[in-house]
Amino acid sequence: MSRQAPNPLDSSRLTELRRFMTRRRAMGLIGAGAAAALVAGCGGGGSEGTTDSSSGSSGGSSSGGTTGGTTGGSSSGTCTRVAEETNGPFPADGTNTNGGVLKNVFTDSRAFRTDIRSDFDGTNTQTGTPLTVTVTLQNVNGSCGVLAGYYVYVWHCSRNGNYSQYSGTMNGGDFSDRTWLRGVGRTDTNGQVTFTTIFPGRYAGRATHIHFEVYPDGTPEHNEVVATSQLAFPASVTSQVYTNTTLYPSSAANNTTNERDNVFSDGTDTEMVTISGSNALGYAASITVAVAA
Repeated sequence: MSRQAPNPLDSSRLTELRRFMTRRRAMGLIGAGAAAALVAGCGGGGSEGTTDSSSGSSGGSSSGGTTGGTTGGSSSGTCTRVAEETNGPFPADGTNTNGGVLKNVFTDSRAFRTDIRSDFDGTNTQTGTPLTVTVTLQNVNGSCGVLAGYYVYVWHCSRNGNYSQYSGTMNGGDFSDRTWLRGVGRTDTNGQVTFTTIFPGRYAGRATHIHFEVYPDGTPEHNEVVATSQLAFPASVTSQVYTNTTLYPSSAANNTTNERDNVFSDGTDTEMVTISGSNALGYAASITVAVAA
């Protein structure tokens, strides 16, 4: 499958892209070869309303399978720094390759978007239960004040558990020329950015999750990735989505819980979203993420 030629770049997107890529060059991330053998991806009814804001904390230690697990959050003031998690194995952020090709969506200005349901060219819109995700950034080094003008990159799997930009048995097929379910948004003056997407699927070994990375504003002293983590979802909602619709057959079959998950089994205190909605109308998730800026 061949990707359509990029649309002409408008000036505002070019400005965003240049600022973002300048920081990434300074970070030295482009060209880094991260191993893609980490099993840390995402997997494969009725419309009763659900609201859940549980913390999702779970005891016990991880049973292995994925490296780069949760790092205990450090507290500052009234907020706790989000736990660090792996970005692998399908980040497409310039840190690994697929089929010998560096995967880096940031080189395309169309990655800067908050409706991530389709490919960058607007085709191949993914089917699934509607979901919005609002992320509010706080600074643990700044009295937990909000962080405006920061970039949040999110990506997750399709309802069938596949990731765009990658191919291979581990990903369940060849989607290397697709860009759906990925996007970079910039926080507003309230430190918030909202993404429009679909409810993620899941597969064996992983509970429902959304990957995200936080990048700083354009000032020279912030030339580093601020945080890499994952969003967790309460079991009451994932069960509602997967078992009460016909959209997620593979996700319903792969019933990995947060407690048994390779990444979340040591706790989800700083990663669990608050979520409300229904299968019929869709869901709205939100989370406040504290980072050390």
